[in-house]
Parts: sequence; C-alpha cells; structure tokens
Amino acid sequence: EYLENGLKKIVATSQMQPTYARQAFPCFDEPAMKAIFNVTIIHDPDTVALSNGKEKNSSLAVDSGVPVKVTTFEPTEKMSTYLLAFIVSDFISIESSTSNISIRIWARRTAIDNRQGDYALN
Repeated sequence: EYLENGLKKIVATSQMQPTYARQAFPCFDEPAMKAIFNVTIIHDPDTVALSNGKEKNSSLAVDSGVPVKVTTFEPTEKMSTYLLAFIVSDFISIESSTSNISIRIWARRTAIDNRQGDYALN
C-alpha cells in the first residue's frame, strides 16, 4: 500500500525467493528443478499486470458479474520457480528504444509525471 495524492493505492507483487513460490501455486519449489511458465493474470480492468514474459494478449471479460481484464504472457524461458515474478498495479510507463532494444520503466503516475524515470532511460 502507498498514498498518492491522499488516496490509498494497492500494489500486488510476488516474492518467490527463497521458497515462497509454493505459496503462489503448486510446484516443486527447488532451484535445481526448472520449468517453462505460462502466466495468465486476471485483474481489475483499471490496473496493469506485468510478469517475466512479454504480454501476449489482453482482453476484457466478466467473472461472476464483475468486469475483469485477462492478461496472458508469452511463455518464460526455462527457469527456477523463485525467478517467476508478477505485479498488478495502476503504474504507468515510459519507454525508450535504441539499437532495436526497448526499455520500459514502470512507476507511480506521480513519479513518471515528475520525470523520475528519465534517468534510467538515458
């Protein structure tokens, strides 16, 4: 939780290290055992979901009468469970590209508006 312009905001994040992946999903939470992860996150339509893979598609749906957004990511590389990460927030991003490589910085709206992400892009 954090306050932005006097409003309480909530951010959902993951912390899989060292052995907390088993609390998020059934798995063998052992670093030597690696897998490819196919991540889909169902979240509030006014939020953004991020994970290890690039966003593959996003669509609006209704779950028990409540509008939701369904975000699916490209499969990850083969990796240990503790490396899997996701976040759901109302953060916004800025982006820059150079030599065919895109870099995107996500942060609170006020941080982006105050140009606090510019240093990372330059």
